[in-house]
Amino acid sequence: MKNHIYKLLIVTAVSVCLISCADERIEPETFTAPGGGTLTSYKAYALDSVPGFGNIYGRAVFYPTTTGYTLLQVSLYNVMEGSSHPAVMIAGTDVTELYTIENTGEGYSFGEFSTAKYFVINTPSFYAGLDTYDASIEISLSTADATVVTSGGIGLNADPVESN
Repeated sequence: MKNHIYKLLIVTAVSVCLISCADERIEPETFTAPGGGTLTSYKAYALDSVPGFGNIYGRAVFYPTTTGYTLLQVSLYNVMEGSSHPAVMIAGTDVTELYTIENTGEGYSFGEFSTAKYFVINTPSFYAGLDTYDASIEISLSTADATVVTSGGIGLNADPVESN
């Protein structure tokens, strides 16, 4: 009999705890982190396909942040499902390895950076000097084959296809 009373007390205590927690409403946090918010300014450059590689083309978009960094987003189109394409930014003899661009499948033929949506350029004056930057972005066929399949000039080498 004592056993049944203890079990009944435990069930009652657990029920009271569960019911009391269900009524608590938690309001969402609607403010942004310092330096965060909506990206409204940008410069977009075309990445053109190299003949003979399946018409892979794309866009490189640069966004300034309020903290002085520049975010780079690269998107490719007509890439095969499951493919990985290393990306680099070349300025003279300086080569900056960007994130690898992958097509994760899901029935789409586009690819984006695999590590994060944006590659962060932490040079404070990069975006302000982008128009005078003498560089290009090159995308390779795969991690095993460095043949360039898509490329595009940025800064001095090309006019933005879109900007705000």
